Amino acid sequence: MRTIDMRCRPPLRFNVNTVAFTEKKFQGAPLFGGCPVAESARQKSFDMFMAEMKAANIVKGVCAVRRGKTTDANEEIKELIEKMPNTFYGMVGVDVYDMETCLREVEEYAVNGPFTGVNVEPAVSPAGQSAMYFDDERLSPVFELCQDRNLPVSVTFGGPGYPDVTAYMPQRVEAVLKRFPRMKLCLYHGAWPWFTQMSAVCAMYPNLFVCIDRYLVNMPGWQAYVDAANYLLQDQLMFGSAYPLQDQKFIRDFYLKAGFRQEVLPKVLYDNAARFLGLEEGNPGVTLYDTFK
Repeated sequence: MRTIDMRCRPPLRFNVNTVAFTEKKFQGAPLFGGCPVAESARQKSFDMFMAEMKAANIVKGVCAVRRGKTTDANEEIKELIEKMPNTFYGMVGVDVYDMETCLREVEEYAVNGPFTGVNVEPAVSPAGQSAMYFDDERLSPVFELCQDRNLPVSVTFGGPGYPDVTAYMPQRVEAVLKRFPRMKLCLYHGAWPWFTQMSAVCAMYPNLFVCIDRYLVNMPGWQAYVDAANYLLQDQLMFGSAYPLQDQKFIRDFYLKAGFRQEVLPKVLYDNAARFLGLEEGNPGVTLYDTFK
């Protein structure tokens, strides 16, 4: 069954020198259902990574760049996309603390460049500045540009809370989507631990997608998203590995056995991501939102 990995960071020149490829980060892998670290990540080998993708039947990978303060990461992913345009897709990393530069890079890399969408990380603040919440109105210019240009937006939204435990509460997402009702939005990490509550928000906003990635793997409450995907949110939940922090095949094998209905699995593994990225046309079936309009 073909799969799109909505969250992966291949072992490239810039990536392997980031904190994601450090032993300290790798030590956290077993906390997610006993998941091992991929050998390609330890060896920092792109060729091994590609072989592992093939073994896991992952046919496309989405690289979400974390912040664009330095252009090195964006340039590296741009080079990868241009070299392998049918395999890798990018969400350009922007520095939302420098809005002028942020908007310029959206235009350069996404509107006029090869990137598919935009990745914002308001929780990652420069030294000496307080982190922003996702619903901070200072982010409005980039959201408005993405909505106007039909660019999908992604954000890390789940896990340890920055700047505090309220950071990933569902009402912050709803506040943004009320202001930008046509913006297509993907939440990485599934809004953990607010799985059940976020399901209610998703049900009312069909343009809201959730990449559960490694937070589905035996994290507290994970079964709630399997239940949601089987019926209520079958057109909005997506697979991701969070590579290099997790092994792609291990994560995918867990999804295959997690309890998704057989007719839903292709949507979670591929179809929903293809629609989010704009690779395929089409709208989801009847949603709870439709019954309330």
